[in-house]
Amino acid sequence: MSAEKNCKATLYLCTPVGMLKPGYNPYDRSGITAHTGHAFVGLTDETGKETLWSFSFSQAKNDLAKVTGCPGKLSQSFPRFSEYNEAIVYPITREQFDAANKKVDEIKNKKMTYRLFSTNCSTVASSILRAAGVGKCPVMALSPHTLTMKKRALLTKRRVEVAFFKTKNKIREMFGQEKAPESKLLDKLRSKPMPVMIREGTRAFNYEEKLDPGRIVDMLVDRNAHKQKVWGQKSFFDKIKDKFSR
Repeated sequence: MSAEKNCKATLYLCTPVGMLKPGYNPYDRSGITAHTGHAFVGLTDETGKETLWSFSFSQAKNDLAKVTGCPGKLSQSFPRFSEYNEAIVYPITREQFDAANKKVDEIKNKKMTYRLFSTNCSTVASSILRAAGVGKCPVMALSPHTLTMKKRALLTKRRVEVAFFKTKNKIREMFGQEKAPESKLLDKLRSKPMPVMIREGTRAFNYEEKLDPGRIVDMLVDRNAHKQKVWGQKSFFDKIKDKFSR
């Protein structure tokens, strides 16, 4: 089987409102779910077809039942109703994709009990990712809070990698040496798990767009890249600004 990573496994995070900027609640969430957040998984094949899977309680008399235990169910989600703010996109092989789907089938066919602090959306989403050989740390899978912390730590790591590459090139330039091509950095980043910034995740959901790992990498390397619809071309707003500045 091909070792080419032409499939994707995506961990989506509907961030707990307490971990967003004060007063920022883009989907007007309320109740216990607003504070716990939510996590779900998307599996994308070579053709770009993505299937979303979300584990939640199917019957709960009250919030206490969600803590002590109530029936749980893994269901296929629909993009427009699967709210999220941030994410991690993992490039995977077809073999890993099949292993993740096998885990999905296993969970679907089991009678499961939802418990807020043990068997919840995060632990189940993470078990699917681990079946694919990614997202291997079970400690970080306890809740959307811990998964959000993991994603943000990964984003910091990627930004440090970019800063290190650029600094190294600056030093090479100072000493008259040839700079490493930026394409080398881009290729390296594209092969790794890619953390999705809050503004990009929320924007993609609001506009019903699929996450584009290439765009995310471009934004990571160039903070102004999110203003551009097409790389190398000016955005609509930049064109308007140029028109009125003449």
